[in-house]
Amino acid sequence: MEQTNILRQLHAIATGELQHAYNGMCPDQVEGPEVRDEDCPACCALLAADALLQQ
Repeated sequence: MEQTNILRQLHAIATGELQHAYNGMCPDQVEGPEVRDEDCPACCALLAADALLQQ
């Protein structure tokens, strides 16, 4: 995923345009901030950002 696209998706999460599905392992106060649900669009954006930050 292109870096600019990842940044746009993170912006969408921050502004509420893209929300977590909360149908699985989305990050929250119960599961913690590090969990990700591969079926959630917001989590997929976070996974892409996580991968970019690991480089």
